[in-house]
Amino acid sequence: MFIGPPGVGKTHLANYDVLVIEELGYLPMTRQARYNLFQLINSLYEYHSIILTTNKDFTNWGEFFHDDGALCVNLILYNYRRGNIDGVREFRSSG
Repeated sequence: MFIGPPGVGKTHLANYDVLVIEELGYLPMTRQARYNLFQLINSLYEYHSIILTTNKDFTNWGEFFHDDGALCVNLILYNYRRGNIDGVREFRSSG
């Protein structure tokens, strides 16, 4: 959801083909799940945008990718833009 005044680019941003993978590493992944993730990213990474969210630093990605995650991590980091969000801000409506 994009919220803002007219003319700031909301429609432009909403028209992209993008895959969003949230909370990467929140739950453990089986070997098959890691393989499927690699295949998905491999099929999209040069043609579509991928947004990953995680609370794990790159140095801790071994916890959920294990030994066979190096190729997937290389694909993710090949041409990435990193955005860090520091602090906590609640975006949900209270009313």
